[in-house]
This record gives sequence, structure tokens and C-alpha cells, in this order.
Amino acid sequence: KHGYKYYSPQSEKKIERFLLRENDLLISLTGNTGQVALVTLGLLPALLNQRVGCIRIKEYQKVTKEYLFYILENRHFISQCNKVSKGVAQKNISINDIKKLAIPLPPLEEQKKIVKKIKSYENIIDKNKKIIKMTKEKIQSNIRTLWEV
Repeated sequence: KHGYKYYSPQSEKKIERFLLRENDLLISLTGNTGQVALVTLGLLPALLNQRVGCIRIKEYQKVTKEYLFYILENRHFISQCNKVSKGVAQKNISINDIKKLAIPLPPLEEQKKIVKKIKSYENIIDKNKKIIKMTKEKIQSNIRTLWEV
């Protein structure tokens, strides 16, 4: 009635496996298949929902969460997901389909270099977005002053 739900100690054991953790990667299994998101501390506590997959890195010696996030966020990976998705009105992909998809996995040091380079590009993009926003505001301000004359 009020959006609250009581969980008994017995039911808490059942939902424990659906609890999300910081740095879990979520992947859409329905609709926009292959879209990913990284769980941050600010989003917790949260539970995994239906038709959303959770990728939890077990061996940080082989892959970093940042590298994996960028690889899965890439349009090439999303395109692969769309190719193997099934359905007409709404696309669906299974966890097993995702497990079969190949992703490049260079050595850990190379992954870190790639992430560093991507982050530097993102910083440039963010700075340019701020410049564009400020320029648009300046244009609007100049046009406003024309109306006031």
C-alpha cells in the first residue's frame, strides 16, 4: 500500500543472492540489449531486477572493472548483442548468449593504458561540452539584450 515491503529473516536469505555490490556491472537483457551500467556506492542498497544481468569480476588479475565497462559500453559489443538477440517487438538476450561473445582481453597493464587514454578523451569531451554550454548561454544573453533595446 505504501511501497514498503517487510522481509522476514527467512526471506532475506532468499534475496541475498540478488543484492548488488559496488562495482557490479549491470547489463540489459531486454529492449536495449547490451546496455551497461556500473553500480556505484551511492546506488546501494539495491537488488537485481528481472531481465538485467549482473557481471561481477572475480579475478582482478585478468581484467579491471574500468576496462570491462568501457569494452561492454562500446558500440561494437552492443552491436554483437543486437545480432544475437531474439524477438520481434522487443529484443531479448540471454546470459548464455552474452557468455559466448568474444571481447578483447589484453594484458592488465595494456588495459590500464587503454582506460587512461579513454579517460583523457572523456575529460576533453567534458571540457568541450562546458565550452559549448557557455557559448550557447552567451548567444542567448546577446539575443536577449537585442530584445531589450
